[in-house]
Amino acid sequence: MTSPHISVVGSYVQDLAFEAKTLPEKGETRIAHHFRTGPGGKGFNQAVAAHRQGIRTLFLGALGDDVFGKHAKDFAKKERMDAAFEIHADSYTSAASIGVDQNGHNQIIVALGANNHLTTSFIEKFREKIANTKILVCQLECNMNATRKALQIGKEEGLITILNPAPINEEFSADILKDVDILTPNESEFRFLIKRLLNADHTEEELMNKLNNNDLHTMCNDLQVPTIIITMGEAGSFVSCNRMGECAPAHYRMGICSVKTVDTTGAGDAFSGGLAAGMMHYGNDICQAVRFATAVAALSVTKPGTAPAMPHKNDVENLLLQQNPAVLSRDRGISP
Repeated sequence: MTSPHISVVGSYVQDLAFEAKTLPEKGETRIAHHFRTGPGGKGFNQAVAAHRQGIRTLFLGALGDDVFGKHAKDFAKKERMDAAFEIHADSYTSAASIGVDQNGHNQIIVALGANNHLTTSFIEKFREKIANTKILVCQLECNMNATRKALQIGKEEGLITILNPAPINEEFSADILKDVDILTPNESEFRFLIKRLLNADHTEEELMNKLNNNDLHTMCNDLQVPTIIITMGEAGSFVSCNRMGECAPAHYRMGICSVKTVDTTGAGDAFSGGLAAGMMHYGNDICQAVRFATAVAALSVTKPGTAPAMPHKNDVENLLLQQNPAVLSRDRGISP
């Protein structure tokens, strides 16, 4: 059996999802018309998204010694995905309460539990396995020291390192970016980064629709990460590229695939996992990898749930045959 090509170090979260016509306001109680539970967590979602594209993937994370932890192990086994879990019997498997409205938009609150206790020694224990892969994907939904350790190992062992800076919070420190090759924030996370690190304050509306590509590219360069891909939901994505694979032009906007939205939860995870898989499929060609990731993310929102909603390679390829996301110029026209 061949070794995995992608490593994902990060979180497992048991999703507890409530579907309602509208989400409650402060102090309100709403009646949900449907409830479901299933595997999730940013790291686990990304691993499943990559693995389902035909790329063997290794997932490393932490669980409690409880029924939700058993669900995680059972799902990984069913997917035939390599996974190793550090068990923390004195904690609990992470869980999230997810509210989803009739338009597929969500609100999430998560208790990180065992994810907070993922250790650097556990990550170091798997250094050799990580080193035998080509790409490492991390997020910010588990112990920050473990994430730093994973990225450090990835850089030392010559892997391409991808960081999805989510969920971002006031504990974020710029030092983690030194070992990152590709950063995949959404517009709100990018806004946090430039305000925190560059003292630049722009609204999400300005970032998505008013600033031109040159201005965005300059801010990305100032963050000193070789490649930054800002995901912007229905507005597509912005790619700022330096010294990473085949990327011409150096910055551009990528369009979307049009689909019927059911549940947007996990779309960013699908994008990051799909990006890693796309880079394996297309030999580090960023533009093609972003197209591939766009299709993975689009299909992920057509089904309820997170990890179980991640699409398979055949479905992604079929969507790309029907809709090939376009590279857009600064004025949103098709580039020549």
